[in-house]
Amino acid sequence: MMDDVIKALAIAPYEGMAGLLETVAKEFPAIDLSIHIGDLDSGVEVAKSAFQSNFDLIFSRGGTAKRLRQAFSIPVVEIGVSCYDILHTLKLANINSGRVAMVGFYNIFEEISALRELLQVQFDVYPIASAEEAKTVLESIAYKNYTALLCDVISHTTARKMGLSSFLISSGTESIRAAMQQAMAICEANRTLRLQNKFLQDLLEGHSGETVVFDPDGKLIYSTLDPGKVELLDYLRDRIPEVESKESKLVFQFRNTYYRAKTRWISFSGSIFIVFHVTASTQFMYPKRIGIRFDNRRQVEEEYLHGMYRFVVFDQPTRRFISKLAENPCPVLIMGEVGTGKGQAARMIYLNGKLRNHPFIEIDCQSIQEKDWNYLISSHDSPLFDIGNTLYIKNVEALSAEQLQTLVTILATGYASRQNYTILSVSTTLTPNAGAIASAFLNRLECQSLLLPPLRENKGLIEQLVYMYINHFNLLTGKHVSKIAREAMQMLCNFLWPQNYIQLNRVVERLITTAEGHMITERDTEEILKQELFMLNMDANARSSIVLNISRPLSEINREIAQLVLDANGGNHTKTAKSLGISRATLWRLLKRDKDSE
Repeated sequence: MMDDVIKALAIAPYEGMAGLLETVAKEFPAIDLSIHIGDLDSGVEVAKSAFQSNFDLIFSRGGTAKRLRQAFSIPVVEIGVSCYDILHTLKLANINSGRVAMVGFYNIFEEISALRELLQVQFDVYPIASAEEAKTVLESIAYKNYTALLCDVISHTTARKMGLSSFLISSGTESIRAAMQQAMAICEANRTLRLQNKFLQDLLEGHSGETVVFDPDGKLIYSTLDPGKVELLDYLRDRIPEVESKESKLVFQFRNTYYRAKTRWISFSGSIFIVFHVTASTQFMYPKRIGIRFDNRRQVEEEYLHGMYRFVVFDQPTRRFISKLAENPCPVLIMGEVGTGKGQAARMIYLNGKLRNHPFIEIDCQSIQEKDWNYLISSHDSPLFDIGNTLYIKNVEALSAEQLQTLVTILATGYASRQNYTILSVSTTLTPNAGAIASAFLNRLECQSLLLPPLRENKGLIEQLVYMYINHFNLLTGKHVSKIAREAMQMLCNFLWPQNYIQLNRVVERLITTAEGHMITERDTEEILKQELFMLNMDANARSSIVLNISRPLSEINREIAQLVLDANGGNHTKTAKSLGISRATLWRLLKRDKDSE
């Protein structure tokens, strides 16, 4: 065993692995481990931002490990996928038989031959070598009759972008432990090299400003750049041909900041290195405005994949229609209840559109303040009068009648819609006037329209989503919930879900938090759904002093809430159904059961 400590960087492709890495690292006191989250290109960028700590090696997995080997000169130890890891994913997906598709980099298939002999599951494996190849493979199998789709991180991410359901194959404790044992052996063999890197670090630390060192091939050797300047590394790498052997100066502007850099070659241990000593000068900042958000493509992808609506599932006709919308320059109006993923649909349109490399500007009419509204409709530099952007104007039902008329008029002039791609969204449950508002845009702007269905209309989808949320929260919390009682799943499928994906996300997170062991129970599910109904009652009857008794069966609470809201609305069935987020037919059935039980 070595006397000195090994400084290691771990790039975990998902948050759950970070927790396991931290736990297993306690068994290896000789490894000083720093853990960051990122996969593929984002993982490489995270590694670049943390590289100034002079690590001895990097832990990662699959395609991210391959990219890291290309970008860095230090050893990259790959965390594998064991037979147990694949079995755990199959159990979580509730798969005991049938055909399963597996898509990912080559290393996830090493244990498949043994599993084929042990299980009554037919595995169809599709190895890939890049994200582009993952998309091609997934497109070719999207409509095949597979029981489940199992993926590594990049294929899972690509499947999510395409609107396909998939389960992530995660690496367990034993796989991580094996990687750390391999790291110990590698670092013992590379002891001399690590000492040379330490000497190089000491040599460079005497200079002012921030220092970046590359080898002649552009591989990053050393960096003290602030983590917020990761993209500056790529800019400096492109300047390598301009660096001369003698010390020289370089002045440049990058993302509204001026820099001065002293550049030179240095020779160390028989190798040549290119050095940049960088100092920032004047920096310009853009003003922030409440309710108006500017995102680039990378930020939109991050929100699409990891935001609140990451598990919104669009069916095949909706995905096909969104692709057509993205190709059409006409404005788009997205309608749906609260929580149906209207923002997710807008981002999917943007990411499939021709302007995806231009800004995505989100204007939230529910949050915007008066001074920012005045800026939006009258300033020469307002996003409405800019060129070449995607405008996502959401919650337009929150505007006053005067503001709504002004917005429609500005958009109807044609300038904003001709110079930009415009997407609007209306919530059909936040205002009784949603139909009239939607008609104003549809008639004046000649919009294409997209109506997103509520969750309760597809009980089969709810069951699939529950398992996907369980998978997500397991990875996030480090828990290993793998079963849900049949009665509990039945309750979830029959629930009204007036807040749709927002509410489902919240409920499953609470179920995972309260679960003891590996099972989500009927009792926990009924209790949490009762509390959700109680909060719905409080919201719908804010003016009422009635207190709901939640100690009774869930079916009785459903009926009482329907009657209470009906009474609060003066017997108006249409208004009551809209308040509860259900159809008049569903309301009628609830009330009829109440009468039948008398």
